[in-house]
Amino acid sequence: DGQGEFRPSASHKHTTHTQRDMHRLVLGRAAGVAALASAARAQCAAMSTTSTTSALQQAARCVGRVVAAPTVRATGAVRMYSVQKPATSPVSWKSLVLVLAAGGGVVLYFHREKLAMEQKREGKRSGTVGLPSIGGGFDLIDTVGKRRKSEEFLGRWQLLYFGFTFCPDICPDELNKITEVVNLLDSQSAMKGKVQPIFVSIDPQRDTPTKIGEYLKDFHPRFIGLTGTHDEIKVVAKNYRIYYSKPPENETDYLVDHSIIMYLMNPEGKLEAYYGQNSDAPKMAQDIAKRILNYRPSAAAANSQQEQGQGQGQASAVAK
Repeated sequence: DGQGEFRPSASHKHTTHTQRDMHRLVLGRAAGVAALASAARAQCAAMSTTSTTSALQQAARCVGRVVAAPTVRATGAVRMYSVQKPATSPVSWKSLVLVLAAGGGVVLYFHREKLAMEQKREGKRSGTVGLPSIGGGFDLIDTVGKRRKSEEFLGRWQLLYFGFTFCPDICPDELNKITEVVNLLDSQSAMKGKVQPIFVSIDPQRDTPTKIGEYLKDFHPRFIGLTGTHDEIKVVAKNYRIYYSKPPENETDYLVDHSIIMYLMNPEGKLEAYYGQNSDAPKMAQDIAKRILNYRPSAAAANSQQEQGQGQGQASAVAK
């Protein structure tokens, strides 16, 4: 009017009432939705301690309802979101079980392969698998000038070493080691006299039978010393894969370079084990004793021993 006072018209009053009613309706619905969301959250919390499969499924559905619940802002406006399913992991229980089963199979396979390799290595260490062809027959001369053939040592364990009497240090050290090994074995009643130590000279030019006999007096009394001609020693060294340098002609003061190794031959005359310069006597004695106890003759050797026993029995019967 003329005084400037605002008086709403009938249409304006109707619009104002309509907005108020809409505002109350929105707030009422928002409050109802908030109450539903709160109830759903409470139900989920009540199920959180349940460990059964059905409870987990109900909780998953409950979470879905909470996620789908509308968010009510302070202004009373309502924003509705589309219903979303709970997020699922790309790895299912079935796929996890399959992966674990496959992994267990791989571990089991490698474990079996490892055991097989260890058994193979043990076979090599025991002298039954993978040993080179070393040894053979020989016919040499002992310290009293008597011919000694390899066949007469069959049936006994032999510990062989190749060297020469003019050796300044290595040969004496190795022969002392063999002496200690034999003494350690002889100290055991089951091993006493089982091993025959043998020294083979690779210097026949200077090592005469008498010289070798004097030399071996400083070592074990059961030592047997052998020598021969140059050709005979050459053949024996080749059979046992022993390297030695050829001595110079017309000289008496020289050293012989040669392999430093000991061979353990079983009663069949076959290589059972070998020991180098770094081997120590106690471990050698322990290893040899173990091999002697575990030794089983081959079928051919067993038949030969049986035939020899029968022959000796027949000869004894004839003599009576």
